[in-house]
Amino acid sequence: VNITYNISKIKVASLTKLYTRWYVDINVTNSSNSTISGVKVTGTDVLGNYDDSKETASNGMVRLALADSYFESNTQYIITGNHTITAQKQGYTKNSTGIDLRVTNSTNRSLTIHEAVCGKIIYEDAILGSNVNSAGTCISIGDDNVILDGNNYTITGTGSSPFTAINVTGRTGVTITNLFVKN
Repeated sequence: VNITYNISKIKVASLTKLYTRWYVDINVTNSSNSTISGVKVTGTDVLGNYDDSKETASNGMVRLALADSYFESNTQYIITGNHTITAQKQGYTKNSTGIDLRVTNSTNRSLTIHEAVCGKIIYEDAILGSNVNSAGTCISIGDDNVILDGNNYTITGTGSSPFTAINVTGRTGVTITNLFVKN
């Protein structure tokens, strides 16, 4: 439960720390608006420091506890109110959203992740979830600086038409790792 507290009433013994954390509820769905279980959802602060990470339940929901400050020897130290929440699952694109715990009126966030399969244009970082076959272009990269992790899977060309495993035409900064391609 998120509550309001009176800072002047907080007393912390020396050599101890008391963290204040906000609970943030995240709902993860796919492009058909269906919930997805087993999605790793991670919260990091504005400096990229890990705060909390859990997997979504069968209803696509997860609750993270994100720190915004701590008290040590009766002095409050602000960590940051700004956090990034990232959802990622094998076979899907990655998606992130920001939240400022110090100004928000809601600690609920929704994220949509898209399947990373042949025939799709990928605009976010993605991890392949299986071996795939393609008769034409399998995956097109739709933005600069996208990372595609093949997760040691293979894209296999099939048929007699020209085969393109990954189309990166017009894109810069694209990274493709751990991917096997055969025709």
